[in-house]
Amino acid sequence: MLAHITLLDTQPALALSVFLLTLAYEDGATLLAATLATAGKLDVRLGFASAFLGIWAGDMGLYFAGTKVAEGSSSPHGCDDSSLPSR
Repeated sequence: MLAHITLLDTQPALALSVFLLTLAYEDGATLLAATLATAGKLDVRLGFASAFLGIWAGDMGLYFAGTKVAEGSSSPHGCDDSSLPSR
């Protein structure tokens, strides 16, 4: 009847869910990976790798988004130089 639910219980599906959850909430995804590994549903190495890669991908995404925003700025510091005190 609910055969599609068993797909979510596989190791790759759990690892993918941890990876995707890190993009929204890193702490919760890390706790989920640890809980699944403790319960024996997710291999410890796979859980660590999916949480690590998800956090890394999210941080790199934020870094590159920040560099794109900074490229539009005329100042290297991201603010108008006229608001800085003169020397």
